[in-house]
Amino acid sequence: MAENHPVGFQWVIEARERGAKIIHVDPRFTRTSAMADIWVPLRAGTDVLFLGGLINYVLEHGKEFREYVVAYTNASMLLRDDFQDTEELDGLFSGWDAEKKKYDPESWAYRTGGTSAGATQADPTLQDLRCVFQVLKRHFARYTPEIVERGCGVPKQVFLKTAEAFTSASGTDKTGAICYAVGWTQHSNGVQIVRSAAILQLLLGNIGRPGGGILALRGHASIQGSTDIPTLYDILPGYLPMPFFEADSNNLKSYIEKHSSHTGLWANFDKYIISLLKAWYGEAATAANNFGFDWLPRVTGDHSHFGYWYDMLDGKMDGLFVMGQNPAVGAPNARLQRSALAKLKWMVVRDMVEIETVSFWHDSPEVERGELSPDTIATEVFLFPAAGTAEKSGTFTNTQRMLQYRNQAVEPPGDARSEAWFMVHLGRRLKEKARNDARPRNAGLNALTWDYPVHGERAEPDIESVLQEINGRTVADGKLLPGFKALDSDGSTSCGCWIYSGVFPNPDENKANQREGQGYLGHGWGFAWPNDCRILYNRASARPDGKPWSGRKKLVWWDEEKRQWTGLDTPDFPTATPPDAKDDLRHGHGVEALGGARPFVLHPDGLGWLFVPSGLKDGPLPAHYEPLESLFENSMYGQTTDPAAQRKERAENPYADSPNDPRFPYILTTYRLTEHHTAGGMTRTLSHLAELQPELFAEVSPELAGDAGLEHGNWATITTPRGIVEARVLVTRRMHPLWIEGRRVHQVGLPYHWGYRGRVQGDVVNDLLAISEEPNVRIMESKALVCGVASGRRAAGEGALVQLRETLARERG
Repeated sequence: MAENHPVGFQWVIEARERGAKIIHVDPRFTRTSAMADIWVPLRAGTDVLFLGGLINYVLEHGKEFREYVVAYTNASMLLRDDFQDTEELDGLFSGWDAEKKKYDPESWAYRTGGTSAGATQADPTLQDLRCVFQVLKRHFARYTPEIVERGCGVPKQVFLKTAEAFTSASGTDKTGAICYAVGWTQHSNGVQIVRSAAILQLLLGNIGRPGGGILALRGHASIQGSTDIPTLYDILPGYLPMPFFEADSNNLKSYIEKHSSHTGLWANFDKYIISLLKAWYGEAATAANNFGFDWLPRVTGDHSHFGYWYDMLDGKMDGLFVMGQNPAVGAPNARLQRSALAKLKWMVVRDMVEIETVSFWHDSPEVERGELSPDTIATEVFLFPAAGTAEKSGTFTNTQRMLQYRNQAVEPPGDARSEAWFMVHLGRRLKEKARNDARPRNAGLNALTWDYPVHGERAEPDIESVLQEINGRTVADGKLLPGFKALDSDGSTSCGCWIYSGVFPNPDENKANQREGQGYLGHGWGFAWPNDCRILYNRASARPDGKPWSGRKKLVWWDEEKRQWTGLDTPDFPTATPPDAKDDLRHGHGVEALGGARPFVLHPDGLGWLFVPSGLKDGPLPAHYEPLESLFENSMYGQTTDPAAQRKERAENPYADSPNDPRFPYILTTYRLTEHHTAGGMTRTLSHLAELQPELFAEVSPELAGDAGLEHGNWATITTPRGIVEARVLVTRRMHPLWIEGRRVHQVGLPYHWGYRGRVQGDVVNDLLAISEEPNVRIMESKALVCGVASGRRAAGEGALVQLRETLARERG
């Protein structure tokens, strides 16, 4: 966090100065480690094992915040008799279909019956062996300190010190927070790593309370915004699922029925989607045509980044728009990605400099090695100059879910334009083209509302009008909506993203542009969705009777005299519902059906899920699996890797013969630096940043340097089944050998910011990585692979390809 999020890290330092304990868990000793009370080095890819050890420590020593757990989580829910855990199936859960390679989650549901048909059964004493709490205890019982030491390489005494420190941040008067970034997400089980953190925090009562939570640290200023108003292929704005090409998504009614619940916030799913369709299609969206639902495209396959690149490589794609990324350098198996670009007919790139993705056709490593030739690449490349952050207005949404509006400081130079300018005018041209083409395929494009006002000589779109469309209006009179509770399902409201509704409640009040932050949580500075709630699920900050857990940790509470919830934050639940209001999950509707003491309003039962009865594709509980490339078998179960993860293996994306491939005896992990930004296009072109980090380097321990004959400051070649790179050797005690399963293991750290253009250049580290897909969100595994390391430089030109092939084939004969 100190390295990659230094502005935010100042608050961690301030907390430490006030007495907080800082624990840093990372394979490398970094700037964050230097400022921490405890540094925990571990083997890359063993995060679930480590977190499982902490969960077991909580359950084994009775450290859970029992009153919170019983009242606010699903710990008491009884599971069906046919549910089987990894403990019974040696690393698999019940419902696994080996032929289809996916789970049927039916057996993961709660047990029903009892007092009323269909009602779920529970045991508030948490004694029943089929209740979630007891299943959780059995599941994590094998995650002992000794197992953590054997598998993660964390010495037992360090683990116990860490466990005691963190689990003590719990109870009525204490909380603890967890911050993570791509070191957790970019794994073949990344979602389950984050789930492990959620289980730990729920057991400790650290969700919905000040000083608690799980904070996803973002690599860009608006990564949160790019999932809220998504750049993802499988969701629509506000996390509404994209319709898939299947029977239950081919009409609006079945789509709504599939994704709605009777209780909680998703009970209003119909209001969210119909208001979104009205925002997009305006007067053309009517009840008679399902509000234009049929015009939405359908998901027909893997339309993720990697799915597209495989289609591209197979000649199934004609063209591509690249905006705000540099896949020729910044994506896994970048060698494959550059080769795929050569199969396109055209590509449009918008950036502030000529990045590697633009120039791949004439100066890439593949051209140097003779794999590609400019004479035979038919891809026509168009480079459009883009405006920088200070050269345009608009909003960022940060990791706190806060929208902050930035005002344009200067005009972009020359022909540079903002993304809004590019997309609005491209949309106008496409609509003009479609207007003269009456084919049914153009019906949705012709219906699309695209009347954003523009201003100035450059015809720059009025970006506040876009934010107003996102906020939503009443259709009849065009009045801006005060929030998402005003949405309706009869077509009378429009809203571009339901969770953002309320950010622009009237023409004179852009809440994202507020700069008068006051109070404990800074209300009046920006707008946090939903409803400017700064801490989600904040009903959990009070006891079930509505009183604060403690004066020190109070946030919202029930005011008996005023008969409403009040406090230091905006409640994210009905303010007039008293804490003793009974829930009515069988017959009620919406958030009101949850009663007064179920804080998790995005869940239909209003509870925090220690066990996930539906929604995940690789199990209702986290289990330790080895990375897709590993030096070890899974010591916990017979199932070595996450069974639902997709290796995406093919000739151009090979894997090591894992485990124990003798060609690749070391663990490889990649990371970022403070001085460079992701693929480097914005920083390797700047002299002052290029000077601070001028050359690609590989971090190795003194012990590894001795074993491999590496000298500090000299060159090393690093190989994987996908590629070979050279880097300067940085011998440092920041990299520690670890003892895993009785043998010494070395890890190699590589920053991935370099490429073959810019003021400073270096090999493309992402050439070494494999394309793979985590089963829930399809992210790649880039933090835990295997590699080989040798002293000296790689060959140049065509010899590099020969060297790569020989290196990979050496042990195979």
